Amino acid sequence: MSGPIGNNPYRASGIVATAAAGLEWCSSIKTSAFCAEAGKGYFVNTCGGGVTVTLPSSASAGDQINFTDYARTWGTACKELTVNPNSLKFQGNTSPNPEYDTEGGTVKITYADATQGWIPQLDKGVELETPQTYSVQYMVIAGGASGGGGDPGGAGAGGGAGGLRTVATKSFTVTKCASIPITVGGGGSAPCSPSNLGPPGTNSVFSTITSAGGGAGGSGKDGAPRAGGGPYPVPCRTVGQDGGSGGGSRGFPGISGGSGNTPPTPCTQGNDGGHSPPPAGAGGGGGHTSAGTGGTGPPEAGGAGGAGTVNGIRGTPFAPVAYAGGGGGTGYDNPSGCAAGGAGGGGEGGGGTQGAGEAGGCNTGGGGGGGYGAGTFAGGAGGSGIVIIRRATACSTTTSGTNTVCGSDTIHTFLADGTFVA
Repeated sequence: MSGPIGNNPYRASGIVATAAAGLEWCSSIKTSAFCAEAGKGYFVNTCGGGVTVTLPSSASAGDQINFTDYARTWGTACKELTVNPNSLKFQGNTSPNPEYDTEGGTVKITYADATQGWIPQLDKGVELETPQTYSVQYMVIAGGASGGGGDPGGAGAGGGAGGLRTVATKSFTVTKCASIPITVGGGGSAPCSPSNLGPPGTNSVFSTITSAGGGAGGSGKDGAPRAGGGPYPVPCRTVGQDGGSGGGSRGFPGISGGSGNTPPTPCTQGNDGGHSPPPAGAGGGGGHTSAGTGGTGPPEAGGAGGAGTVNGIRGTPFAPVAYAGGGGGTGYDNPSGCAAGGAGGGGEGGGGTQGAGEAGGCNTGGGGGGGYGAGTFAGGAGGSGIVIIRRATACSTTTSGTNTVCGSDTIHTFLADGTFVA
């Protein structure tokens, strides 16, 4: 004698019998989160956004539930049907929650047992629905630092480039539909008297990827005038600061340029700033590819900024672009004493008996050039950073920033803070 177990009649042998009455369809269209019951069918309308259905907390073998895309919107980004198994297994897994994103889809699930739980039987449901991530390529560049200024007795060093972190392939995992804030670091502003030491660049952030702002270039401010060509006095000049790439320095032996690759680590973000003891010119800021160089002299000439890195993440029709070059240093009383900034937006150092350092390039993360002279002849400001994310176009998304298409990929370029919706 058979009797009902759950929503299904069972034979005495324990074999599941066919349900005589079929599924009972819910008369109301579901447009928001709801709890499903075994033995029922539901029309789910996701026009207003994705809908999550929570399955029963207990089930018997043969229990069935049906879900149908009411408005053919499940295939639109962030309008999927998400199923919460509610502590039971789904295709043998307890997480993550499966999603259905087939336009016009119908999904019929049947409960098997505690080992496999609910098993889809219809439409795309025969596939394993638990993966809900995809991979992107990124380049995250922080703001470059300002170059150091110099009073009439000293020459400022070049600012360090902003840290640059990147992956060459789509290998960084993001969760579908997640809103990921983007922070684009600003460049350090030009220094002003009396210290002539400007600020560092600020960090850029994408998800768990943080690139450190560049280290400020050391100030060329003397502790006191030299006496008749005698030795440089103590105290010495301000040391270049640490950062994604380090700022350059100019001072006595034992002083070094600022260090690159400051936290967050581990990663390779940049290189050290250059250092030159007097009577050489000031050192250049570090770049992503190479360290800043020390100045030369006499006659004094500043050291060049470290080279940045050429990156083609934006693809066709854009030519590969260099980013994260260090700022050039400055010489002392030498009309040709300025030094080139590193390729990738590094600013040129000031030259002559007075000269302001050139600013780093906008949205390159380039360091500012060092300056010679007081007041308006300060070091150059650092260049702002940039964040670029490249993904397969098929991974539908909406996002702020500037979007371009290259073949089957879409590239999202952020010149300022925004949000990437995966």
